[in-house]
Amino acid sequence: MRTNQSFILTLFFCLCSISSLSAGSHEAGYQFLDDIRESAAMIPLKFNSALEDSSKNHADYLAANRRSSHQQNRGYRHFTGKTPADRAVYTGYLSRSVLENLSSGQKNIQRSVEGLMGAIYHRFGFLDFTIDEIGIGVSRNRNTKYFVFNMGNERLNQFCRHAPSVSRGAYVAHACQHVEKVSAKKFRKINQDTEQKNPPLVLWPPPMSEEIPTTFYEETPDPLPDRSVSGYPISIQFNPYYFKKVKLKRFKLFNADYGNEIRPTRLLNSRRDVNRKFTDLQFALFPLKPLQWGTYYRVEITAIANGKTFEKQWFFRTQDAAKSLFLIKGKDESLQVQARKQYSIHLPPQGYLPIIENLKWQSTGKLKVSVDWQDKNTILVKLQGDQCERADFSLNGNRRFSVQIAERDNLREDHFYPMQARTPCLLPIQKKLSGFRVKARGEQLKMRSGQDYWVEINLRNELIGQLNARYPRNVQIKVQQITPNLFRIRLTGPAREKVDFQLPQRRRFSVTLTK
Repeated sequence: MRTNQSFILTLFFCLCSISSLSAGSHEAGYQFLDDIRESAAMIPLKFNSALEDSSKNHADYLAANRRSSHQQNRGYRHFTGKTPADRAVYTGYLSRSVLENLSSGQKNIQRSVEGLMGAIYHRFGFLDFTIDEIGIGVSRNRNTKYFVFNMGNERLNQFCRHAPSVSRGAYVAHACQHVEKVSAKKFRKINQDTEQKNPPLVLWPPPMSEEIPTTFYEETPDPLPDRSVSGYPISIQFNPYYFKKVKLKRFKLFNADYGNEIRPTRLLNSRRDVNRKFTDLQFALFPLKPLQWGTYYRVEITAIANGKTFEKQWFFRTQDAAKSLFLIKGKDESLQVQARKQYSIHLPPQGYLPIIENLKWQSTGKLKVSVDWQDKNTILVKLQGDQCERADFSLNGNRRFSVQIAERDNLREDHFYPMQARTPCLLPIQKKLSGFRVKARGEQLKMRSGQDYWVEINLRNELIGQLNARYPRNVQIKVQQITPNLFRIRLTGPAREKVDFQLPQRRRFSVTLTK
């Protein structure tokens, strides 16, 4: 028996680098982030080598020390600076106005960005009005990849190269590497010039966007500390170049097909944000339950902006459910799948079981079980082995289900697997011969002398280590193990003779010979 314990994918929202990524996948990551900003009508982010180096250095630090933090500690391996600004200065960046996002556990930069865009604080980082350049770094240790994104302002960086130190008037302290104080007026003017290039409003998800995730889990810090799972947040950002004061009057989400309002929801703004990270021009609406797959939603907003009434309505569509998807509850369901084909298995959040935890499985024979994570409620499973071999899964909340290789899977069009007994899986030998299924609880079977039978011993979460037999001298016995739990048995001898089969832990069954 092989017992395997899965890893738990956790998003730590900061930004990191990856040493093992190819140049092509790195470029694809930069392009993916630019596509996101373009969909929100924002200016693209230029590549900056110093920011990439600082991101890579921090990713190396996180991977080497198995940390997840924007702060570094002196004395740890790959230390290059306590803060993102310190690390950027270390690699030659002159401005100390540096934003950082990071995550860990994803396959690539695109997956990392997708996760961070679902995390509201980090979404606002990528959609900041004042940034126009970026560096991405990735690193990995034995088990995990780390992704770091450092973002800055090109003109501020150039300004810091020759910025004079001011002794009178309004100033900004520690804005540049080599000067303690710079002109607040010039500093603000550069940021305003970048803000002006961006749209007055940034809506997310963007109008008429598709393939939007349904679920938000957690980020650090956590905007919903009382919830582990909620729906994907909808946000609106007012550009400070165009708006000075905004009062939000109405922020609603509707199912566009049926017109019903989505409830319950929670509105976050600068006053309701428990972590005090929202500005007065940032607003987010959290559905408190995951959104539905493949559904159009309508967002309606009313606000008083710069003293005038402002109304906005837009639509977006959530991603479709995977084609090969089982929706289950972990109530001992038996899923049948085709070999070498990947399936999604989704366990919706329920009460005190918001996510999948402590996932383990046991597999039969030489079955190869591949498990990956789509999100914290969905795993991706692929089996490679012989027909009828299976893997038995267990997870938190005493939930269980099994996955077995069969000629055809038992998916339904609505993705729900019906709560019913497992459809028998028959190997060729079982189709050819007569046989029995037993649980080794003292069953008494009858077999004809000299005839082959199959016996399948069904012990949940257990494999047959050894099958012993006690029989009279005038009986000949032949036993062939076909799979770990399936045997081919032939008994030859006088009628009414009895053979006792014994298994560990006092499990047993017997066979009486007939003519």
